[in-house]
Amino acid sequence: MAAAAQVSEASEQQVRLLAADATGLLKALAPPKKDVVAKARTQDREKRIVAMTVWQDQLFCGTADGHVEVYEDCNPSQMSIFLTDLEGLVDLDVNESYVAVALQKGQVKVYNHDGLEQEDFTAHTHVNCLRLSREKPSLLAVGGEKADLRVWDLDDIKQPKWRAKNVKNDKFNLQVPIDIRGIRWVNATQLITVSAHRHVRLYDTSEKARPLYSVQFNDAALSAV
Repeated sequence: MAAAAQVSEASEQQVRLLAADATGLLKALAPPKKDVVAKARTQDREKRIVAMTVWQDQLFCGTADGHVEVYEDCNPSQMSIFLTDLEGLVDLDVNESYVAVALQKGQVKVYNHDGLEQEDFTAHTHVNCLRLSREKPSLLAVGGEKADLRVWDLDDIKQPKWRAKNVKNDKFNLQVPIDIRGIRWVNATQLITVSAHRHVRLYDTSEKARPLYSVQFNDAALSAV
């Protein structure tokens, strides 16, 4: 089972599926063929890839032992180490200005593309995921377990630029649980989140704190959007 996966577009306009498995391997496939066309890394669960993202022609991978690896041209055979010593790494994202890394206990570290640290702050009590805006590069969305969606402006991190509010209590007057597992920017103000409790929610930071749309989807936890 893939631990993480990304789709890239090679220079010849060939679509490739890049998948990291739970044993530590990174594989490239070229649909509709089912065969693995390239393979990298050695089998080591303690160094497995836990997060992946593509920026232009580079594949950024975060590992369980706290490294960020970069693969040029999304090619598993062309790897360099970008960052190290990031204990508890759970997610990462990249845009034109920043490389952002989330650590499990709520810490977020932000670097430029030269690997120089720009920010280091506590974004929440517990972080599962983060996403940088592509339209407004300084905006960073963060969420996690018992940690509702927050948007930070990296130009001013004294406090969140925007905070989500949970939906109203359920019919038993109990708080609806929060465990955000995936975030996606739709545009400069709208975001979608998915959760371990099967919630899909749409927010607009220019309108109100509660979601514009919320629905429970599927019969299993949602982990990506």
